[in-house]
Amino acid sequence: MQQCEQAAGQSILDHGLSVWEQLQKLINDETSGMRLPQWYASYKDQILSSLHSPYILEQYATYHDCGKPYCLEIDADGKRHFPDHAEISRQTYEKTFGTEGDHGIIAELIGLDMICHTESADQIAGRNLSDKTLCSLLLAALAELHSNASMFGGIESTSFKIKFKKLEKTGNRLCKRMFDHAYIYSITRKDLSIPQQAVQAGHAAIEASRAYLPKDDEHPSLIICTMKGESQLERAANELTAQGIRIKRFYEPDRNNEFTAFATEPLTGESRKAMRKFQLMK
Repeated sequence: MQQCEQAAGQSILDHGLSVWEQLQKLINDETSGMRLPQWYASYKDQILSSLHSPYILEQYATYHDCGKPYCLEIDADGKRHFPDHAEISRQTYEKTFGTEGDHGIIAELIGLDMICHTESADQIAGRNLSDKTLCSLLLAALAELHSNASMFGGIESTSFKIKFKKLEKTGNRLCKRMFDHAYIYSITRKDLSIPQQAVQAGHAAIEASRAYLPKDDEHPSLIICTMKGESQLERAANELTAQGIRIKRFYEPDRNNEFTAFATEPLTGESRKAMRKFQLMK
């Protein structure tokens, strides 16, 4: 890595160390002079609390291009190319360090290093990666962009702005999926049969969806909880309403209009904390 140039005057190892330096700035919120995407400003706390360990991040950043010496091609104009370098770097890291423990995670990150630059948010989401891996890849991609800024002509250059815009769009969509995903909580009664619990919770969820879910919103997740009986259900509904959480009650006509369930509006982020005390349906 030290003997192979990434760009004129910079070895591949030097580039890796530069990416780690930029990544540390983002982690420590020492971002003066950096161009920051909306997703970093909006979701910084969630991202920073969802990263892999400092050791994993340092190893990943430093060695993410370790396979480039083995795939270097120089074209007729003297330009350097590194085809499929992320996969070759993953293989190189595994051969050198193995795949036990943290090294398996580091190798995975290296193999995925380019996806935030080259794939759409939907393609990345389809990989079903953990939040830790996604957040680590996103932040590293931003660090790499700043590490390469001088090669592009600075952060005001057209080349930098094009790459930045792509990363901003992808990051915004991924962070929204990770941190703003909505959950509808449907609460029903344990004194009903199991089939009736499911039916009544479903009725309430439908009413809440009709009332509170815009047609073009992402499909929310449904969580079903249970209370002991009707009086407890009534008390819980009143408590949530007093906290500003909108609910829809369901009264079953076939049970003399008994109050059988209620469901919340779609909840995200901090608003979900109010639901922690409720017992999941078993």
